[in-house]
Amino acid sequence: MDHIKSYWDNTPTPNKNILEIQALAEKKTFPVLRSIRKQLTIEIVGYSAFLLAYYDFFDGHKKPLFLNLLLVAAVLLLLVHNVVGYTLSKRPVLGENLLDNLRKKSLQIKQYAVISISSKILAMAGIFSFFLGAGIQWDNARYAALAAIAGIVAIQGVLLWKVWAARVKRMNTTIAELS
Repeated sequence: MDHIKSYWDNTPTPNKNILEIQALAEKKTFPVLRSIRKQLTIEIVGYSAFLLAYYDFFDGHKKPLFLNLLLVAAVLLLLVHNVVGYTLSKRPVLGENLLDNLRKKSLQIKQYAVISISSKILAMAGIFSFFLGAGIQWDNARYAALAAIAGIVAIQGVLLWKVWAARVKRMNTTIAELS
């Protein structure tokens, strides 16, 4: 921690007035936000194209209405999840000091992790329900395929949980070092 403090103390301060600093903050051109926004745009275009094409390409017109609504709700859940994640990343946490800000952000990240994992699993279940829900003659091979798909979704859930757990642990380690 001392090397970080000495680096901070020895870093030259740029000569910018308050108006220049406010202009930079208002642009919101942070590299991480830019990459999240790019990913969000690509996913919105992809999910929208999927929703526009599924009715004809995947015989949505032959499926029951509740399965069509389930599929649309699942895809919308993914879109809302991504927008909420971007909004959470973009929104600053205001507190008395850096440590309070990190604690509040850590709590937000923990809450969003639960939302992220559950929404992804629910959305995948909705999408698979659409494709498997009607018009399929079930036999042992199809039951095996369904079990494999459920296993893949479960593995993805566990991997996503590990990613979020690592992020939360890294945040908590930083908070502990600063405390």
